[in-house]
Amino acid sequence: EPFPRAARRALAHGRATEAEALAKARPANDPAAAAVLARLAINRGAYDEALKILEPAAAADPRSDAALELGLLNQRLGRNQQATRLLTTLSRQAGQSADVETLFRAGRAAHALALPHDADAYFKAAAERGLDPAVQTEYGSMFLDIFYAADALKAFQAAVAADPEWAPGY
Repeated sequence: EPFPRAARRALAHGRATEAEALAKARPANDPAAAAVLARLAINRGAYDEALKILEPAAAADPRSDAALELGLLNQRLGRNQQATRLLTTLSRQAGQSADVETLFRAGRAAHALALPHDADAYFKAAAERGLDPAVQTEYGSMFLDIFYAADALKAFQAAVAADPEWAPGY
């Protein structure tokens, strides 16, 4: 199982220690590992720590998971100009031949930018490449945000059907 998916699974199953161990086993310059470590810091409310982890990783790879987490964190902190710059780059990265991870990042970025048509296209394309409960959960959240409750329910049900322990799907 690829690292990003394994780390997301550990987090969704409530196993933060496992996610941290997976991330720390990666190379020091791995932006996906930086994103996981920063997500753990964000979950603890340690935003300054998360920024210190994410900023160099996102600068090194502006199309990475670290850049996405930095964009989302900047948005949360009200740093909208920085957030929009990062998230716009990510939302435009996915082409027709993009892999699931790229489509997932682009969908999350488009969703954060309130671009539901773009997010829908990216999440749909990612979902067509294989059932991933993380994709389905984010897809469901997007549908909730645009008041499509029936579609949100279907996406959350698909996430839970794929992994009954996937807490974000409930």
